[in-house]
Amino acid sequence: MLKKSIWSLVASISGKNRKEILSSLNSPATPTLLAKSLKLHRSVVSRALLFMEENEIVKCLNPEDKVQRFYKRTKIGDDICKKLEKISPK
Repeated sequence: MLKKSIWSLVASISGKNRKEILSSLNSPATPTLLAKSLKLHRSVVSRALLFMEENEIVKCLNPEDKVQRFYKRTKIGDDICKKLEKISPK
């Protein structure tokens, strides 16, 4: 269950790396794929995804797997993306 307000979550995602990671999850992707496409270290992506998963912003599609975990945005994640686009367009 969501513990923080939507605006609190928007603020926590407004950093450059987290925003890019969340925006890149238009379709399911692994941390490795995201890291390569965004030119970030995999540990940065993994930590961001863990934070987002704990806050129900993304969901792991195959949590039982130890490698090649795929993540996708949740409805909350989609809402956050829309709000971020409104307050900081590209």
